Amino acid sequence: MAQPITIRPLGIPVETCSSSTSWTSFTGKAIVEHTTQPVYFYDTVKRIATRLPSAVWLEVGSASRIIDMAHHILTQSGKPHILAN
Repeated sequence: MAQPITIRPLGIPVETCSSSTSWTSFTGKAIVEHTTQPVYFYDTVKRIATRLPSAVWLEVGSASRIIDMAHHILTQSGKPHILAN
């Protein structure tokens, strides 16, 4: 079903919730496979915080707890982070 999807080169960075590194390319097949794998949110947040230590974490939407989860992970590092929802 996802095979006919054409994915163009990304204009902004996208971080996948994968175990070790983010993807360097996106395909329909990779997205389908990703939906059947565990979500490595902790690993992903730590990876972003290491690469972008002065990042502002912003959540847009209602009744979501994602920023709270990120806050919990980031406060373990002892470094200041700006989080907003």
